[in-house]
Amino acid sequence: MHRFFIDEKFNNNQINPSKKILHQLTKVLRIQKDEDFVVIQNNKEYLCNLINEKIILKKELQEKIINKKIELILVQSFPKNKKLSIILQKATEIGVDKIYLWKTIYSNNLFSDIIKKNERFKKILKEASEQSNRIKIPELFYLKSIEEIKFVKSDLLLFFYEKANPITNNIKNYLYDLKKFKRIFIFIGPEGGFSKEEINLFELKKEKLVSLGENILRTETAAIVALALVKYFL
Repeated sequence: MHRFFIDEKFNNNQINPSKKILHQLTKVLRIQKDEDFVVIQNNKEYLCNLINEKIILKKELQEKIINKKIELILVQSFPKNKKLSIILQKATEIGVDKIYLWKTIYSNNLFSDIIKKNERFKKILKEASEQSNRIKIPELFYLKSIEEIKFVKSDLLLFFYEKANPITNNIKNYLYDLKKFKRIFIFIGPEGGFSKEEINLFELKKEKLVSLGENILRTETAAIVALALVKYFL
C-alpha cells in the first residue's frame, strides 16, 4: 500500500492536495478511485482514498508503539554529490534518527553548494521514509564545525577511522553496554578520510576511534556498514 507524508492538514476529514501531490497520486502512481493509501502526519497514520481529486479520510490507523530508544545519529562529512544521495537514502532505510552533514578538511564540496541542495535532500529523505514504512522523517542539519553539536555525558561518539586497529578498536568493544547512552553518534569521513588535525582533535577529546576491519571502504559504504552494525547491536 502506498504511503505519503503530506503537510496539508485534514479539514472536515478531507485534504485538497497540491497539484504536485495530485500529479504524483494520479499520474505517477496511478491511484484509482476508492483505492486505499496511507497519509502520515505528526507520527500518525490515516487510511485514505482519492475521490474527485480530494484525499478523503476513511479512518485513523492504530497508533504504532514507539519505544523509548537510543537515538541513532549520523555525522557524515560532505562526499561527492551522487554518493550523498545514496547515503541519505540508505541511512533513512536503516533507521537513522538524525543526519548532520559536516564540512571537513578533505570534503570535496563547498558548504554553500551543499546548502543549495537542501530541498532535494529532504525529498530523498521523505521518499525513503515512505518506502521503508517509517512514520517519521529523519531530521537534517548542516555543520561547519563539530563544536556546533552540544554533546553530553550520555552520548556515545564513534569516529570510524581506516587506520584504527581492527582488533583493539573493533566496534564490538564499544557496544557491550548501551543502557547508559541516550544518543549514538556515528562519524564518517569523506573521500580521503579525516585529516591528521581532525584525528588529533578526536583523540584529545578521548572519543572512540573505531575500525570497520582491515579493508578500506568508500565513504558511502562505510556509512551504510557502520549504521547497520550499530543498528544490529541496538
